Amino acid sequence: MVDTSSASPTIAFVGLATSHPLSDATTIARLRPQASLRAWDDDEHRRTAFAEAVPDVPLCDSLAAAVADAEGVVLSARSDRIAGLLAEVAELGVPVFVNKPAAATREQLAALEAIWSRAPERLMTTSVLRFAEPVRRLRETIDPADVLAAHVLVRHDVGRWEHGSTPWQDDPAVGGGLVVTMGIHGVELLVSVLGPDVALGSCIVSRRRYRGLRSGDLASIALRWSNGTLGTVDVLGVAAEEGYALRLHTEHGTHEVRLDTAGDDPLGYRRTVERFLAMVEDGAPSPVPWAETRAILAALIGASQAAQH
Repeated sequence: MVDTSSASPTIAFVGLATSHPLSDATTIARLRPQASLRAWDDDEHRRTAFAEAVPDVPLCDSLAAAVADAEGVVLSARSDRIAGLLAEVAELGVPVFVNKPAAATREQLAALEAIWSRAPERLMTTSVLRFAEPVRRLRETIDPADVLAAHVLVRHDVGRWEHGSTPWQDDPAVGGGLVVTMGIHGVELLVSVLGPDVALGSCIVSRRRYRGLRSGDLASIALRWSNGTLGTVDVLGVAAEEGYALRLHTEHGTHEVRLDTAGDDPLGYRRTVERFLAMVEDGAPSPVPWAETRAILAALIGASQAAQH
């Protein structure tokens, strides 16, 4: 095992739009105590909240100051701003981890792809769940050709949107709404196991508890792979506890993985950061192929649009 205790990469956090930069900064500081971290956002409220949560990470007054000499960038912004910011930081030629979802509309995806296609090995975006250890083990043991049908249950409460916390995430045209923002966890799991040759079947949404939301609090997404495998993702945006369940059905039985918030890195946050650090420190290519990322985002964007009609 390589000793990384003295590693000191310089990482810039560009955008502080969600809670992910907080957890990512905390994780990097724990894994690489000597790392040089800095952050930037043009929203004073988010800057203040970040400074209170992680006071050891200095805030920069400009994007240019944040990324100067950076060896890696963690980009966390509203989906409608990601392509514009990525266009600037991608010029650095350093690895960039874009916190999900990287695009929420067809226009956003097209703008993203134009940038991503120039250096796909240096850019990474994902739901952390694909790196959860039980999912990795399942992916290594299952033959996708044996899978007849698959199902993911996503339990993640979205009531905070109704009460004013990151309400832009509830807007399908800005942050993607329930289908994109929460559905990505399920579609990411299925594509990471079954591959990117997937097409949208249908999507329906409903409002049971949080009736003031634009994008709903319940969703069901149906998918079909080119070999005939069927997949469904059910999203419960009304949930007392966060959790995820993946089931793969074959001729001989069912393989199931359950993920909750208990245990050591149960949802894959640390392992995701470790893969990003491997890109920064070792020159490793992105562990998530663009073909998979594009398939995931295209399916989710199609599902979001279908649910609005």
